[in-house]
Amino acid sequence: MCISGNRGFTLIEILLAIFILGIVVGTVGGVFYTGVTAWQVGTEESDARQRADAVMDQVYMALRSTYIPSATIAQSAAGANNAAARAAARRLPAITRAAPAR
Repeated sequence: MCISGNRGFTLIEILLAIFILGIVVGTVGGVFYTGVTAWQVGTEESDARQRADAVMDQVYMALRSTYIPSATIAQSAAGANNAAARAAARRLPAITRAAPAR
């Protein structure tokens, strides 16, 4: 706008431009902040899932390497009439080939 032949902007025009610029910058900043927050949450969840998968793989491998000795089964079957043998059969030992935890 030109007032009485002077070139330049009025105070109202400058304030309006600053206000509009503030709205645009605030909106872009909010969108950026939301994106960064979502990325951080996704990364943390992905890391937690990977750790859980690794633990489950270790548990799975430990269970796959566990067996019940056949001698214990034969002993419990031989003494099936004996109450103590039946109780022992319920407590069959499990032996693992995995290395002991340190």
